[in-house]
Amino acid sequence: MPFTTATAAIDVPPMGIVRVRSFGLMAGRMDLEVARPDGRRSPGAGGGPGPPGTGADAFIIIERPDAPPPGVLLFAEPPTIARYVAQRELRR
Repeated sequence: MPFTTATAAIDVPPMGIVRVRSFGLMAGRMDLEVARPDGRRSPGAGGGPGPPGTGADAFIIIERPDAPPPGVLLFAEPPTIARYVAQRELRR
C-alpha cells in the first residue's frame, strides 16, 4: 500500500514485519511516531537501501513500545536488521 497522507492505519501481523510497495511521505524520515491502538507510542526511523538479504529498496523500523531506549533495532547495523527480518518472516 502506498502512504499518501501524514497518517495511516495498518494491521501488523504477529510476526511484526509489513512489506509495502511505497513509503510515500514517510520515505527517508527519521522522526516517525506510531500511535498503537492501546494509546502507547513508538519511535520509528527509515532509510535505504534495505539491509542486504531482505530484498528491500528501503526500510522503516518502528520499535515496540516495550523496547529499552534507544531501541533494539533503530541503531542496529544492517546485517543485524536483516537477520531479525529473516527470523521474524519464518514465523509466518
